[in-house]
Amino acid sequence: MSSRYLTVHAPEFADDVVSTGLDAAEKTGFNITTEKDVPEGDWLHLNADYNNTTVWFELSLSSDRERHKCILVLGLEDVLFPSNWSDGQNYAEFVAAVVDLACELAAAYDAEYVPLASEFDYKEVTPTDMPFADHIEHEPNLAVYSESLLAELGGFEELYGGAPWRYAEMDSGHVVAMTEDGPWRNSEFMDLQLRGPQQRETDMDSALPDPFSVLDPDEELVMDSDTVLNDLAKSNEEAADALREMDSSVQWRFGRAYETGAVDSDGLATAVTRYDSLDTDSRDEFRSMLAGTGSAAVGFAGKVDEATFETIVMPKSRGVPSFGGTYGTDAVVPKDDIAQEFTNDALTLERVYRDGSNNLRRIGDDSFVRRLIDSDGPVGELPADADPDDEWVSALTKWPIPPAFARMNHPDEATIVSKTLALDIETSKVELLEKLAGTTESVVVSEDELAAIEGVLDDLEAMDDEDSIDQYIKANGL
Repeated sequence: MSSRYLTVHAPEFADDVVSTGLDAAEKTGFNITTEKDVPEGDWLHLNADYNNTTVWFELSLSSDRERHKCILVLGLEDVLFPSNWSDGQNYAEFVAAVVDLACELAAAYDAEYVPLASEFDYKEVTPTDMPFADHIEHEPNLAVYSESLLAELGGFEELYGGAPWRYAEMDSGHVVAMTEDGPWRNSEFMDLQLRGPQQRETDMDSALPDPFSVLDPDEELVMDSDTVLNDLAKSNEEAADALREMDSSVQWRFGRAYETGAVDSDGLATAVTRYDSLDTDSRDEFRSMLAGTGSAAVGFAGKVDEATFETIVMPKSRGVPSFGGTYGTDAVVPKDDIAQEFTNDALTLERVYRDGSNNLRRIGDDSFVRRLIDSDGPVGELPADADPDDEWVSALTKWPIPPAFARMNHPDEATIVSKTLALDIETSKVELLEKLAGTTESVVVSEDELAAIEGVLDDLEAMDDEDSIDQYIKANGL
């Protein structure tokens, strides 16, 4: 395993490099301990720690450095590799702290580029000259880009072949992106991100926005509004007018979805038109989707059929299952057995349909299972034939499981959920579902993606013993 380094490239920065870097380190929980015993020169060398994990900083003291050269280096040695940690949760928190620090450094220095490099790929992922876009050979596992540099590099499509594993737009105008094949692969950090945003508790004055939340901008549009609106007007003038009238934060998110390739101009027109037609409650529901999934929510609105869109965004308005099909498979536990991890032994598979009052009922005997869940909790009152103790709790509402994983068109049809629950494994079945969900590009799962996931589950089911299944799951990062 090779050492890792986070480098900051800010060719226009002319302020105090040292105080700016140390302030960013302090804000994100990295404490400067002692100065390294090295010869004096153009760099200040400092040791630091994060919760007793040692790292080091090098900060440039030169006033005539070459513009493409970095002004700060964070030395991580091999601490980004989970095999060097005894506690997986502590490791996950440390990686999250490194991501926070990268974001804070980018904002503090107004940097063009903050990549994570190794001793083997340093020359490929860091710029060797100006302009940066012409002298970066390939994308790193973690990077923070200025918006202008990301555009010059061809955007996510050119760098990653589409949306990267994790990314977010920052208030500073930077974009942070990660690939899943970094040192953190197969670690608890992967679970930390899939289960939802995790943010270290800090003083509110110094807290960073979580790098994996899509945040509302404090200013007006950060997107290239003229380009987006002009392109949209060519496809649908009415949709362009509707986009102009949206609140700036919502307008920005629609624009970013188009700029990052989540939708084309026709898809953007569809998404804008559908959003514009929603009532107040349904708009609030869609904004919750935007806050949780960002551009993926716009992609969903621009690509799915009308019935599926209404089912997900306006669940109270339709008498069909919230899964988007006639029937669905739910993974539930009784209220008195509920646990955060939803143990395999506690899970029960229920084949259900949705009645006209937003309740899920068993297909076999019409008995009550649970109410639908929206952003405010259970929808409506318990039906007359149900006791409060009869209501089950769904594991599928706790983490972002795509509707396609549960949907079925026939009562006995197999689904991703049913196939997962049928496996004889020690690995958490809910965590396996989460990780399978993480292999998809958005809440809209393509037929090819479904087929690939079903193939993995079929392979697991065909294995003879439980140990082989669990070894396969771990070996493939599931």
